[in-house]
Amino acid sequence: MAADAVAAVVVAAAAEDRVLKNEKILSGCGVGWRPQLAMHIERRKDLKFIEVLADNHFMETSRHPAIESLQKRGIKVALHAIGLSLCGSNLPDCAYIDSLNRLIDLYGAVCISEHLAFVRGGGLESGHLLPVKRDDATLKVVVENINFAAKRLNASLVLENIASYLTWPGETMDEAEFLSRILAETDCRLLLDISNLYANASNLGFSPEAFLDRLPLSKVAYMHIAGGEKRKGIYHDTHAHDMDEAVVELLETALLKGCSDAVLLERDDQFPDLSGFNKELDQIARALSARQLANV
Repeated sequence: MAADAVAAVVVAAAAEDRVLKNEKILSGCGVGWRPQLAMHIERRKDLKFIEVLADNHFMETSRHPAIESLQKRGIKVALHAIGLSLCGSNLPDCAYIDSLNRLIDLYGAVCISEHLAFVRGGGLESGHLLPVKRDDATLKVVVENINFAAKRLNASLVLENIASYLTWPGETMDEAEFLSRILAETDCRLLLDISNLYANASNLGFSPEAFLDRLPLSKVAYMHIAGGEKRKGIYHDTHAHDMDEAVVELLETALLKGCSDAVLLERDDQFPDLSGFNKELDQIARALSARQLANV
């Protein structure tokens, strides 16, 4: 079969994998695709999916050869975005949504995830994922923004909890309630970032296990996990260090409580050698195996 025909079959098959929002999207072990990790990822044979940062690929007119090679092995692609600003005061930008849709169609992505944060205001870009004040007025705006984007995207929109170092004065609900109400008022599912949860629990002083007990865990589409470090008593989710054992234990707890069995490793800096890369993925694989043995 000609190369172009093979590529067409791969994209068509991936498109058929786009499932309804209340069905299983992903499973198994995944990793965030980065050029610096491409060779490691190619060599890892048990991967089930990768996550592609959309904002790094907007200029592409054809699929990246390394990603295309993985898709030919049956590895699914999820897209990840950082610019929708779902918690901003304005509706998400339609031109940005169009750019996401072009990549969704190009890669046959099974879903597109974005953070529950705002990144701009008053015409200024923050350069960071910022938390919002959690109250009924904000909730109404956020739900409107999410539904606006979800109706216009060509794949299921999945929502990610962020790491933050503060809460706003006058909040009337905590993060667990805020997330649960958003999931109840939209058709979206949750990308549960375990490292972000660990950071918030450590820095803001609450129980991550109790937090999990208050979430609708059946709506978790997949999970993120990454490394971090503590500086001057504050835990930072850096994506540049090896995973802390406490974070891995929290992942194991989430899996045993019934969260999705799809777990993705994020690594964005200080990239490890092949041995270090495999060590982290092996930790995830063991956690997934423990879940299977527990028949969750």
